[in-house]
Amino acid sequence: MNRTTIAAFSRYLLAVWVVMAGSCVAQQVLTTVTDPNGRAPRDVAVNPVTNRIYVINQSSSNVTVIDGATNSVIASVPVGTQPSAIGVNTVTNRIYVASSSGGDIDVIDGATNAVKNIWHSNTDVYVALAVNKTTNRIYVLNTGSGNALAIIDGSTDTVITFANASPGPLAMALNESTNKIYVTSRNNNVTVVDGINNAVTAFIPTGAAPLAVAVNQVSNKIYAANLSDNTLTVIDGATNATTTVPTGVNPVAVFVNPAMNRVYVSNSDTTVTVVDGTNNTASTVTVGNGPQNLAAATGPNQIFVPNFNSNNVTLIDGATNATTTLTDANARGPAFAAVNNTTGRAYVSNYLSSNITVIDVGPATNPPPTTTQGPPGPPGPQGPQGVPGPPGPQGAQGPTGPQGPAGPQGPQGTQGATGPQGPQGATGAQGPIGPRGPIGPAGSQIWNAYVPFAVPNTTVVAAVFTPGNAITITRIEAQALVAPSGCKTNLVLQLSDGTPAGTTSLPLTAARNDSGVLTLGYAAGTPVQLTIAPPAGCNTPPASINVVVQYQGR
Repeated sequence: MNRTTIAAFSRYLLAVWVVMAGSCVAQQVLTTVTDPNGRAPRDVAVNPVTNRIYVINQSSSNVTVIDGATNSVIASVPVGTQPSAIGVNTVTNRIYVASSSGGDIDVIDGATNAVKNIWHSNTDVYVALAVNKTTNRIYVLNTGSGNALAIIDGSTDTVITFANASPGPLAMALNESTNKIYVTSRNNNVTVVDGINNAVTAFIPTGAAPLAVAVNQVSNKIYAANLSDNTLTVIDGATNATTTVPTGVNPVAVFVNPAMNRVYVSNSDTTVTVVDGTNNTASTVTVGNGPQNLAAATGPNQIFVPNFNSNNVTLIDGATNATTTLTDANARGPAFAAVNNTTGRAYVSNYLSSNITVIDVGPATNPPPTTTQGPPGPPGPQGPQGVPGPPGPQGAQGPTGPQGPAGPQGPQGTQGATGPQGPQGATGAQGPIGPRGPIGPAGSQIWNAYVPFAVPNTTVVAAVFTPGNAITITRIEAQALVAPSGCKTNLVLQLSDGTPAGTTSLPLTAARNDSGVLTLGYAAGTPVQLTIAPPAGCNTPPASINVVVQYQGR
Protein backbone atom coordinates (compact mmCIF):
# COMPACT_ATOMS: atom_id res chain seq x y z
CA MET A 1 0.00 0.00 0.00
CA ASN A 2 1.65 3.29 -1.13
CA ARG A 3 1.51 6.66 0.65
CA THR A 4 -1.17 8.02 -1.68
CA THR A 5 -3.49 5.10 -0.93
CA ILE A 6 -2.88 5.39 2.83
CA ALA A 7 -3.64 9.13 2.74
CA ALA A 8 -6.86 8.61 0.76
CA PHE A 9 -8.00 5.84 3.15
CA SER A 10 -7.27 8.08 6.15
CA ARG A 11 -9.35 10.88 4.67
CA TYR A 12 -12.20 8.40 4.10
CA LEU A 13 -12.12 7.21 7.74
CA LEU A 14 -12.10 10.80 9.00
CA ALA A 15 -15.05 11.69 6.77
CA VAL A 16 -17.02 8.69 8.06
CA TRP A 17 -16.23 9.66 11.66
CA VAL A 18 -17.37 13.24 11.10
CA VAL A 19 -20.62 12.10 9.43
CA MET A 20 -21.33 9.69 12.31
CA ALA A 21 -20.52 12.35 14.88
CA GLY A 22 -22.83 14.83 13.14
CA SER A 23 -25.71 12.34 13.22
CA CYS A 24 -25.41 11.64 16.96
CA VAL A 25 -26.93 14.91 18.16
CA ALA A 26 -29.49 14.62 20.96
CA GLN A 27 -32.63 16.63 20.24
CA GLN A 28 -33.77 18.66 23.23
CA VAL A 29 -36.24 21.36 24.24
CA LEU A 30 -34.34 24.64 24.41
CA THR A 31 -36.99 27.06 25.65
CA THR A 32 -40.63 28.09 25.55
CA VAL A 33 -41.50 31.41 23.88
CA THR A 34 -44.64 33.28 24.97
CA ASP A 35 -46.23 36.24 23.20
CA PRO A 36 -48.40 38.05 25.81
CA ASN A 37 -50.53 39.37 22.96
CA GLY A 38 -51.01 35.99 21.22
CA ARG A 39 -53.77 33.47 21.99
CA ALA A 40 -54.41 30.03 20.43
CA PRO A 41 -51.34 29.81 18.10
CA ARG A 42 -51.74 27.63 14.97
CA ASP A 43 -49.69 27.47 11.78
CA VAL A 44 -45.94 28.20 11.94
CA ALA A 45 -43.84 29.52 9.02
CA VAL A 46 -40.06 30.07 8.89
CA ASN A 47 -37.93 32.39 6.78
CA PRO A 48 -34.47 30.75 6.90
CA VAL A 49 -32.90 33.71 5.09
CA THR A 50 -33.76 36.23 7.84
CA ASN A 51 -34.03 33.65 10.68
CA ARG A 52 -37.50 34.91 11.55
CA ILE A 53 -40.38 32.68 12.70
CA TYR A 54 -44.02 33.63 12.12
CA VAL A 55 -46.92 32.14 14.12
CA ILE A 56 -50.60 32.93 13.48
CA ASN A 57 -52.78 33.32 16.58
CA GLN A 58 -56.39 32.31 15.92
CA SER A 59 -58.14 33.84 18.95
CA SER A 60 -56.18 37.11 19.15
CA SER A 61 -56.13 37.65 15.35
CA ASN A 62 -52.46 38.55 15.06
CA VAL A 63 -49.08 37.13 14.02
CA THR A 64 -46.23 36.58 16.47
CA VAL A 65 -42.77 37.39 15.01
CA ILE A 66 -39.85 35.60 16.73
CA ASP A 67 -36.14 36.36 16.29
CA GLY A 68 -34.57 32.93 15.79
CA ALA A 69 -31.18 34.12 17.05
CA THR A 70 -32.48 35.18 20.50
CA ASN A 71 -35.80 33.26 20.72
CA SER A 72 -37.49 36.55 21.64
CA VAL A 73 -40.78 38.03 20.42
CA ILE A 74 -40.01 41.15 18.39
CA ALA A 75 -43.52 41.99 17.15
CA SER A 76 -47.22 41.11 17.35
CA VAL A 77 -48.70 42.11 13.98
CA PRO A 78 -52.51 42.55 13.77
CA VAL A 79 -54.20 40.79 10.82
CA GLY A 80 -57.74 39.70 9.86
CA THR A 81 -60.15 37.92 12.21
CA GLN A 82 -59.24 34.29 13.00
CA PRO A 83 -56.17 33.81 10.77
CA SER A 84 -56.08 30.28 9.35
CA ALA A 85 -53.11 30.04 6.95
CA ILE A 86 -49.68 31.62 6.44
CA GLY A 87 -46.92 31.46 3.81
CA VAL A 88 -43.49 33.09 3.33
CA ASN A 89 -41.83 34.27 0.12
CA THR A 90 -38.15 34.05 1.07
CA VAL A 91 -37.13 35.85 -2.15
CA THR A 92 -39.18 39.03 -1.52
CA ASN A 93 -39.26 38.74 2.32
CA ARG A 94 -43.04 38.99 2.31
CA ILE A 95 -45.35 37.03 4.63
CA TYR A 96 -48.93 36.34 3.50
CA VAL A 97 -51.77 35.61 5.96
CA ALA A 98 -55.32 34.43 5.18
CA SER A 99 -58.21 34.70 7.66
CA SER A 100 -61.26 32.48 7.79
CA SER A 101 -63.66 34.88 9.51
CA GLY A 102 -64.18 38.15 7.67
CA GLY A 103 -62.42 37.08 4.47
CA ASP A 104 -59.14 39.00 4.83
CA ILE A 105 -55.83 38.47 3.01
CA ASP A 106 -52.93 40.47 4.49
CA VAL A 107 -49.24 40.86 3.63
CA ILE A 108 -46.47 41.65 6.15
CA ASP A 109 -43.20 43.33 5.13
CA GLY A 110 -40.55 41.11 6.71
CA ALA A 111 -38.10 44.03 7.00
CA THR A 112 -40.41 46.42 8.88
CA ASN A 113 -43.32 44.20 10.07
CA ALA A 114 -45.68 46.70 8.47
CA VAL A 115 -48.96 45.09 7.39
CA LYS A 116 -51.15 45.80 4.34
CA ASN A 117 -54.63 44.43 3.63
CA ILE A 118 -54.80 42.96 0.12
CA TRP A 119 -58.40 41.74 0.08
CA HIS A 120 -61.51 41.82 2.29
CA SER A 121 -64.93 40.22 1.79
CA ASN A 122 -67.40 39.26 4.53
CA THR A 123 -68.62 36.30 2.43
CA ASP A 124 -65.17 34.71 1.89
CA VAL A 125 -63.75 31.98 4.16
CA TYR A 126 -60.04 31.45 3.45
CA VAL A 127 -58.54 28.18 4.79
CA ALA A 128 -55.31 27.49 2.83
CA LEU A 129 -52.46 29.49 1.26
CA ALA A 130 -49.49 28.64 -0.98
CA VAL A 131 -46.61 30.79 -2.31
CA ASN A 132 -44.85 30.20 -5.65
CA LYS A 133 -41.48 31.92 -5.22
CA THR A 134 -40.52 31.25 -8.86
CA THR A 135 -43.46 33.14 -10.41
CA ASN A 136 -44.13 35.38 -7.35
CA ARG A 137 -47.76 34.29 -7.30
CA ILE A 138 -49.74 33.60 -4.11
CA TYR A 139 -52.76 31.27 -4.08
CA VAL A 140 -55.45 31.51 -1.37
CA LEU A 141 -58.27 28.93 -1.13
CA ASN A 142 -61.79 30.18 -0.36
CA THR A 143 -64.44 27.78 0.98
CA GLY A 144 -67.06 30.53 1.24
CA SER A 145 -68.99 32.14 -1.60
CA GLY A 146 -67.91 31.15 -5.10
CA ASN A 147 -65.50 28.39 -4.04
CA ALA A 148 -62.81 30.41 -5.80
CA LEU A 149 -59.03 30.38 -5.74
CA ALA A 150 -57.77 33.95 -5.21
CA ILE A 151 -54.54 34.61 -7.15
CA ILE A 152 -52.25 37.45 -6.03
CA ASP A 153 -49.42 39.11 -7.96
CA GLY A 154 -46.61 39.36 -5.40
CA SER A 155 -44.92 42.23 -7.24
CA THR A 156 -47.90 44.53 -6.57
CA ASP A 157 -49.64 42.57 -3.76
CA THR A 158 -52.99 42.80 -5.52
CA VAL A 159 -55.57 40.16 -6.46
CA ILE A 160 -55.30 39.74 -10.23
CA THR A 161 -57.97 37.07 -10.78
CA PHE A 162 -60.08 34.30 -9.25
CA ALA A 163 -59.75 30.76 -10.65
CA ASN A 164 -62.53 28.19 -10.40
CA ALA A 165 -62.22 25.42 -7.80
CA SER A 166 -64.33 22.37 -7.04
CA PRO A 167 -67.49 22.88 -4.96
CA GLY A 168 -66.66 22.33 -1.30
CA PRO A 169 -62.86 22.72 -1.48
CA LEU A 170 -60.97 21.35 1.53
CA ALA A 171 -57.19 21.73 1.08
CA MET A 172 -54.54 22.89 -1.41
CA ALA A 173 -50.93 22.17 -2.39
CA LEU A 174 -48.59 23.70 -4.98
CA ASN A 175 -45.96 22.11 -7.22
CA GLU A 176 -43.57 24.97 -7.87
CA SER A 177 -41.56 22.93 -10.40
CA THR A 178 -44.51 22.21 -12.74
CA ASN A 179 -46.46 25.38 -11.80
CA LYS A 180 -49.61 23.42 -10.98
CA ILE A 181 -52.02 23.84 -8.07
CA TYR A 182 -53.92 20.90 -6.56
CA VAL A 183 -57.23 21.50 -4.69
CA THR A 184 -59.06 18.69 -2.84
CA SER A 185 -62.85 18.69 -2.64
CA ARG A 186 -65.58 17.14 -0.52
CA ASN A 187 -66.85 15.81 -3.88
CA ASN A 188 -63.96 13.33 -3.48
CA ASN A 189 -61.65 14.60 -6.19
CA VAL A 190 -58.62 16.80 -6.82
CA THR A 191 -58.90 19.77 -9.15
CA VAL A 192 -55.73 20.58 -11.12
CA VAL A 193 -55.18 24.29 -11.96
CA ASP A 194 -52.53 25.38 -14.49
CA GLY A 195 -50.52 28.23 -12.95
CA ILE A 196 -49.72 29.70 -16.39
CA ASN A 197 -53.28 30.45 -17.55
CA ASN A 198 -55.22 29.71 -14.30
CA ALA A 199 -57.38 27.17 -16.14
CA VAL A 200 -58.68 23.90 -14.68
CA THR A 201 -56.99 21.06 -16.58
CA ALA A 202 -58.23 17.92 -14.79
CA PHE A 203 -60.46 16.42 -12.09
CA ILE A 204 -58.81 13.39 -10.44
CA PRO A 205 -60.88 11.02 -8.26
CA THR A 206 -59.72 10.35 -4.67
CA GLY A 207 -61.00 8.52 -1.61
CA ALA A 208 -63.73 9.85 0.69
CA ALA A 209 -63.22 13.34 2.23
CA PRO A 210 -59.64 14.22 1.12
CA LEU A 211 -58.93 16.51 4.07
CA ALA A 212 -55.20 17.10 3.40
CA VAL A 213 -52.86 17.17 0.39
CA ALA A 214 -49.08 17.44 -0.15
CA VAL A 215 -46.69 17.45 -3.14
CA ASN A 216 -43.27 15.89 -3.79
CA GLN A 217 -41.75 18.35 -6.26
CA VAL A 218 -38.78 16.06 -6.96
CA SER A 219 -40.81 12.98 -8.00
CA ASN A 220 -43.86 14.98 -9.22
CA LYS A 221 -46.20 12.94 -7.01
CA ILE A 222 -49.26 14.30 -5.19
CA TYR A 223 -50.63 12.71 -1.99
CA ALA A 224 -54.22 13.20 -0.71
CA ALA A 225 -55.17 11.89 2.77
CA ASN A 226 -58.79 10.66 2.79
CA LEU A 227 -60.42 11.13 6.21
CA SER A 228 -63.49 8.92 5.81
CA ASP A 229 -62.15 5.75 4.15
CA ASN A 230 -58.68 5.60 5.78
CA THR A 231 -56.64 5.75 2.57
CA LEU A 232 -53.97 7.82 0.83
CA THR A 233 -54.47 8.61 -2.87
CA VAL A 234 -51.14 8.80 -4.77
CA ILE A 235 -51.32 10.83 -8.01
CA ASP A 236 -48.69 10.74 -10.77
CA GLY A 237 -48.32 14.42 -11.72
CA ALA A 238 -47.25 13.54 -15.28
CA THR A 239 -50.18 11.25 -16.15
CA ASN A 240 -52.76 11.91 -13.38
CA ALA A 241 -52.91 8.14 -12.79
CA THR A 242 -53.73 7.17 -9.19
CA THR A 243 -52.75 4.49 -6.66
CA THR A 244 -54.44 3.85 -3.30
CA VAL A 245 -52.43 3.12 -0.12
CA PRO A 246 -54.13 2.13 3.19
CA THR A 247 -53.50 4.34 6.26
CA GLY A 248 -54.53 4.40 9.91
CA VAL A 249 -57.95 5.50 11.14
CA ASN A 250 -59.18 8.97 10.02
CA PRO A 251 -56.00 10.52 8.54
CA VAL A 252 -55.92 14.29 9.19
CA ALA A 253 -52.55 15.50 7.82
CA VAL A 254 -49.93 14.49 5.24
CA PHE A 255 -46.29 15.59 4.90
CA VAL A 256 -43.62 14.81 2.26
CA ASN A 257 -39.87 14.61 2.86
CA PRO A 258 -38.58 14.92 -0.74
CA ALA A 259 -34.94 14.44 0.29
CA MET A 260 -35.68 10.85 1.41
CA ASN A 261 -38.77 10.30 -0.82
CA ARG A 262 -40.90 9.44 2.20
CA VAL A 263 -44.53 10.38 2.93
CA TYR A 264 -45.87 10.71 6.49
CA VAL A 265 -49.61 10.62 7.33
CA SER A 266 -50.97 11.58 10.78
CA ASN A 267 -53.90 9.36 11.82
CA SER A 268 -56.49 9.79 14.58
CA ASP A 269 -55.61 6.37 16.10
CA THR A 270 -52.25 7.55 17.57
CA THR A 271 -50.25 6.35 14.56
CA VAL A 272 -48.32 7.77 11.63
CA THR A 273 -48.34 5.89 8.32
CA VAL A 274 -44.92 6.01 6.59
CA VAL A 275 -45.00 5.46 2.81
CA ASP A 276 -41.93 4.73 0.67
CA GLY A 277 -42.34 7.01 -2.35
CA THR A 278 -40.43 4.65 -4.65
CA ASN A 279 -42.86 1.70 -4.36
CA ASN A 280 -45.79 2.96 -2.20
CA THR A 281 -45.17 0.35 0.52
CA ALA A 282 -46.48 1.48 3.91
CA SER A 283 -45.45 0.91 7.52
CA THR A 284 -47.02 2.09 10.78
CA VAL A 285 -45.30 4.03 13.58
CA THR A 286 -46.97 4.51 16.96
CA VAL A 287 -46.85 8.10 18.25
CA GLY A 288 -48.68 10.14 20.90
CA ASN A 289 -52.41 10.84 21.21
CA GLY A 290 -53.88 13.20 18.62
CA PRO A 291 -51.02 13.60 16.10
CA GLN A 292 -51.31 16.77 14.02
CA ASN A 293 -49.32 18.46 11.25
CA LEU A 294 -45.71 17.32 10.71
CA ALA A 295 -42.32 18.80 9.82
CA ALA A 296 -38.86 17.44 8.93
CA ALA A 297 -35.31 18.26 10.01
CA THR A 298 -33.24 17.34 6.95
CA GLY A 299 -29.82 17.27 8.68
CA PRO A 300 -30.53 14.50 11.25
CA ASN A 301 -33.40 13.12 9.06
CA GLN A 302 -35.97 13.48 11.86
CA ILE A 303 -39.73 13.92 11.50
CA PHE A 304 -41.51 16.02 14.15
CA VAL A 305 -45.07 14.98 15.10
CA PRO A 306 -46.96 17.27 17.56
CA ASN A 307 -49.41 15.20 19.66
CA PHE A 308 -52.31 17.48 20.62
CA ASN A 309 -53.93 15.31 23.31
CA SER A 310 -50.82 13.87 24.99
CA ASN A 311 -49.02 17.26 25.13
CA ASN A 312 -45.74 16.06 23.64
CA VAL A 313 -43.81 15.75 20.38
CA THR A 314 -42.78 12.45 18.77
CA LEU A 315 -39.53 12.39 16.75
CA ILE A 316 -39.42 9.71 14.05
CA ASP A 317 -35.99 8.61 12.75
CA GLY A 318 -36.33 8.88 8.97
CA ALA A 319 -33.95 5.95 8.41
CA THR A 320 -35.22 3.42 10.97
CA ASN A 321 -38.70 4.72 12.03
CA ALA A 322 -37.52 4.51 15.65
CA THR A 323 -39.20 7.11 17.88
CA THR A 324 -38.22 9.51 20.66
CA THR A 325 -40.63 11.58 22.76
CA LEU A 326 -39.92 15.18 23.76
CA THR A 327 -42.03 16.95 26.40
CA ASP A 328 -42.19 20.66 27.19
CA ALA A 329 -43.63 21.06 30.71
CA ASN A 330 -45.05 24.46 29.70
CA ALA A 331 -46.85 23.20 26.59
CA ARG A 332 -50.47 22.08 26.17
CA GLY A 333 -52.12 21.17 22.88
CA PRO A 334 -49.15 21.10 20.46
CA ALA A 335 -50.65 21.37 16.98
CA PHE A 336 -48.30 22.71 14.27
CA ALA A 337 -44.54 22.45 13.64
CA ALA A 338 -41.93 24.00 11.35
CA VAL A 339 -38.14 23.58 11.08
CA ASN A 340 -35.42 26.07 10.17
CA ASN A 341 -32.97 23.66 8.56
CA THR A 342 -30.37 26.42 8.30
CA THR A 343 -30.10 26.93 12.07
CA GLY A 344 -31.19 23.45 13.20
CA ARG A 345 -34.17 24.65 15.22
CA ALA A 346 -37.75 23.32 15.30
CA TYR A 347 -40.75 25.39 16.41
CA VAL A 348 -44.00 23.85 17.73
CA SER A 349 -47.12 25.95 18.41
CA ASN A 350 -49.10 24.98 21.52
CA TYR A 351 -52.77 25.85 20.91
CA LEU A 352 -54.10 25.45 24.47
CA SER A 353 -51.20 27.02 26.43
CA SER A 354 -50.65 29.82 23.87
CA ASN A 355 -46.88 29.48 23.57
CA ILE A 356 -44.22 28.09 21.22
CA THR A 357 -41.72 25.33 22.02
CA VAL A 358 -38.20 25.71 20.57
CA ILE A 359 -36.32 22.43 19.96
CA ASP A 360 -32.63 21.94 19.09
CA VAL A 361 -32.64 19.42 16.21
CA GLY A 362 -28.89 19.36 15.62
CA PRO A 363 -26.88 20.65 12.64
CA ALA A 364 -28.79 21.18 9.41
CA THR A 365 -26.16 19.30 7.38
CA ASN A 366 -23.28 17.03 8.33
CA PRO A 367 -20.05 19.09 8.63
CA PRO A 368 -17.45 18.42 5.92
CA PRO A 369 -14.20 16.63 6.88
CA THR A 370 -11.32 18.99 7.60
CA THR A 371 -8.86 17.41 5.16
CA THR A 372 -6.93 18.60 2.14
CA GLN A 373 -8.99 18.33 -1.02
CA GLY A 374 -7.53 16.13 -3.72
CA PRO A 375 -7.17 17.13 -7.39
CA PRO A 376 -10.45 17.29 -9.37
CA GLY A 377 -11.37 14.26 -11.46
CA PRO A 378 -12.05 14.36 -15.20
CA PRO A 379 -15.41 15.89 -16.23
CA GLY A 380 -18.26 13.42 -16.67
CA PRO A 381 -20.42 13.16 -19.78
CA GLN A 382 -23.13 15.77 -20.31
CA GLY A 383 -26.51 14.72 -18.89
CA PRO A 384 -29.77 14.81 -20.85
CA GLN A 385 -31.62 18.11 -21.18
CA GLY A 386 -34.12 18.71 -18.37
CA VAL A 387 -37.81 19.40 -18.81
CA PRO A 388 -38.37 23.06 -19.77
CA GLY A 389 -39.67 25.11 -16.84
CA PRO A 390 -42.73 27.34 -17.00
CA PRO A 391 -42.32 30.74 -18.71
CA GLY A 392 -41.29 33.51 -16.35
CA PRO A 393 -43.21 36.78 -15.95
CA GLN A 394 -42.87 39.40 -18.70
CA GLY A 395 -39.89 41.68 -18.24
CA ALA A 396 -40.09 45.45 -17.91
CA GLN A 397 -40.37 47.56 -21.07
CA GLY A 398 -37.04 48.89 -22.33
CA PRO A 399 -36.24 52.62 -22.71
CA THR A 400 -37.63 54.55 -25.69
CA GLY A 401 -35.15 54.97 -28.57
CA PRO A 402 -34.26 58.34 -30.12
CA GLN A 403 -36.83 59.95 -32.43
CA GLY A 404 -36.08 59.65 -36.14
CA PRO A 405 -36.21 62.55 -38.65
CA ALA A 406 -39.65 63.73 -39.74
CA GLY A 407 -40.85 62.41 -43.11
CA PRO A 408 -42.72 64.44 -45.76
CA GLN A 409 -46.32 65.30 -44.91
CA GLY A 410 -48.79 62.88 -46.51
CA PRO A 411 -52.29 63.64 -47.78
CA GLN A 412 -55.00 64.09 -45.14
CA GLY A 413 -56.73 60.78 -44.33
CA THR A 414 -60.37 60.14 -43.66
CA GLN A 415 -61.63 60.79 -40.16
CA GLY A 416 -61.01 57.82 -37.85
CA ALA A 417 -63.51 56.16 -35.55
CA THR A 418 -64.13 57.71 -32.17
CA GLY A 419 -61.54 56.54 -29.66
CA PRO A 420 -62.31 54.94 -26.29
CA GLN A 421 -63.36 57.12 -23.40
CA GLY A 422 -60.43 58.62 -21.51
CA PRO A 423 -59.65 57.86 -17.87
CA GLN A 424 -61.83 59.34 -15.17
CA GLY A 425 -60.63 62.68 -13.84
CA ALA A 426 -59.41 63.27 -10.31
CA THR A 427 -62.01 63.37 -7.56
CA GLY A 428 -63.05 66.88 -6.59
CA ALA A 429 -62.88 68.30 -3.10
CA GLN A 430 -65.43 66.93 -0.64
CA GLY A 431 -68.50 69.09 -0.14
CA PRO A 432 -69.83 70.15 3.26
CA ILE A 433 -71.54 67.52 5.40
CA GLY A 434 -75.31 67.73 5.09
CA PRO A 435 -77.75 67.59 8.02
CA ARG A 436 -78.15 64.24 9.69
CA GLY A 437 -81.24 62.35 8.58
CA PRO A 438 -83.54 60.26 10.74
CA ILE A 439 -82.37 56.77 11.79
CA GLY A 440 -83.74 54.15 9.37
CA PRO A 441 -84.94 50.64 10.22
CA ALA A 442 -82.21 48.12 11.20
CA GLY A 443 -81.30 45.67 8.44
CA SER A 444 -80.10 42.12 8.86
CA GLN A 445 -76.34 41.61 9.25
CA ILE A 446 -74.15 38.56 9.70
CA TRP A 447 -71.30 37.48 12.00
CA ASN A 448 -69.20 34.76 10.37
CA ALA A 449 -66.86 32.33 12.15
CA TYR A 450 -64.87 29.37 10.84
CA VAL A 451 -64.15 26.26 12.97
CA PRO A 452 -61.55 23.92 11.34
CA PHE A 453 -62.08 21.16 13.90
CA ALA A 454 -63.26 20.63 17.48
CA VAL A 455 -60.55 20.29 20.12
CA PRO A 456 -61.03 16.77 21.59
CA ASN A 457 -62.33 16.66 25.17
CA THR A 458 -62.09 20.45 25.52
CA THR A 459 -64.71 23.19 25.20
CA VAL A 460 -63.06 26.24 23.62
CA VAL A 461 -64.10 29.77 22.68
CA ALA A 462 -64.06 29.91 18.87
CA ALA A 463 -64.90 33.62 18.48
CA VAL A 464 -66.01 36.72 20.42
CA PHE A 465 -68.21 39.53 19.06
CA THR A 466 -68.82 42.81 20.95
CA PRO A 467 -71.64 44.82 19.27
CA GLY A 468 -71.33 48.58 19.23
CA ASN A 469 -75.11 48.96 19.48
CA ALA A 470 -77.89 46.85 20.95
CA ILE A 471 -78.69 43.90 18.65
CA THR A 472 -81.12 41.01 18.30
CA ILE A 473 -79.85 37.59 17.16
CA THR A 474 -82.37 36.21 14.65
CA ARG A 475 -80.81 32.93 13.46
CA ILE A 476 -77.74 30.65 13.73
CA GLU A 477 -76.71 28.41 10.81
CA ALA A 478 -73.74 26.04 10.59
CA GLN A 479 -72.47 24.24 7.48
CA ALA A 480 -69.96 21.40 8.02
CA LEU A 481 -67.86 20.53 4.94
CA VAL A 482 -67.20 17.16 6.61
CA ALA A 483 -70.56 16.00 8.07
CA PRO A 484 -70.71 14.13 11.41
CA SER A 485 -71.38 10.41 11.36
CA GLY A 486 -72.25 7.95 14.15
CA CYS A 487 -71.66 10.42 17.03
CA LYS A 488 -72.84 9.33 20.48
CA THR A 489 -72.71 12.97 21.57
CA ASN A 490 -73.02 15.71 18.96
CA LEU A 491 -70.79 18.78 18.66
CA VAL A 492 -72.63 21.77 20.18
CA LEU A 493 -72.30 25.44 19.20
CA GLN A 494 -73.29 27.75 22.07
CA LEU A 495 -73.89 31.51 21.78
CA SER A 496 -73.96 33.35 25.13
CA ASP A 497 -73.42 36.66 26.89
CA GLY A 498 -72.99 34.82 30.21
CA THR A 499 -76.65 34.99 31.25
CA PRO A 500 -79.27 32.21 31.01
CA ALA A 501 -81.60 34.47 29.02
CA GLY A 502 -78.83 35.32 26.57
CA THR A 503 -77.72 31.73 25.94
CA THR A 504 -78.74 29.40 23.12
CA SER A 505 -77.26 26.23 21.64
CA LEU A 506 -77.19 24.57 18.22
CA PRO A 507 -76.17 20.86 18.04
CA LEU A 508 -74.47 19.71 14.79
CA THR A 509 -76.32 16.59 13.63
CA ALA A 510 -75.80 16.87 9.86
CA ALA A 511 -73.89 18.82 7.22
CA ARG A 512 -76.41 21.69 7.37
CA ASN A 513 -77.76 22.88 10.73
CA ASP A 514 -80.27 25.69 11.39
CA SER A 515 -81.52 27.10 14.71
CA GLY A 516 -84.68 28.53 13.13
CA VAL A 517 -85.95 32.01 14.01
CA LEU A 518 -84.47 33.48 17.23
CA THR A 519 -85.09 36.70 19.20
CA LEU A 520 -82.08 36.96 21.52
CA GLY A 521 -81.38 40.53 22.60
CA TYR A 522 -77.90 41.74 23.57
CA ALA A 523 -76.96 45.14 24.95
CA ALA A 524 -74.36 47.37 23.34
CA GLY A 525 -70.80 46.65 24.52
CA THR A 526 -71.68 43.19 25.88
CA PRO A 527 -69.20 40.51 24.64
CA VAL A 528 -71.00 37.58 22.98
CA GLN A 529 -68.98 34.32 22.89
CA LEU A 530 -69.29 31.45 20.42
CA THR A 531 -68.06 28.29 22.18
CA ILE A 532 -67.49 24.80 20.77
CA ALA A 533 -68.32 21.69 22.85
CA PRO A 534 -66.61 18.71 21.10
CA PRO A 535 -68.47 15.56 20.00
CA ALA A 536 -67.81 12.09 21.35
CA GLY A 537 -67.89 8.56 19.95
CA CYS A 538 -68.03 9.64 16.29
CA ASN A 539 -67.20 7.44 13.33
CA THR A 540 -66.44 10.69 11.51
CA PRO A 541 -66.26 13.91 13.55
CA PRO A 542 -67.48 17.10 11.85
CA ALA A 543 -64.78 19.34 10.39
CA SER A 544 -64.36 22.58 8.42
CA ILE A 545 -67.49 24.21 9.94
CA ASN A 546 -68.64 27.63 8.67
CA VAL A 547 -70.88 29.37 11.25
CA VAL A 548 -73.15 32.29 10.28
CA VAL A 549 -74.95 34.31 13.00
CA GLN A 550 -77.67 36.68 11.69
CA TYR A 551 -78.54 39.78 13.75
CA GLN A 552 -80.34 43.13 13.50
CA GLY A 553 -79.65 46.42 15.21
CA ARG A 554 -82.19 47.73 17.68
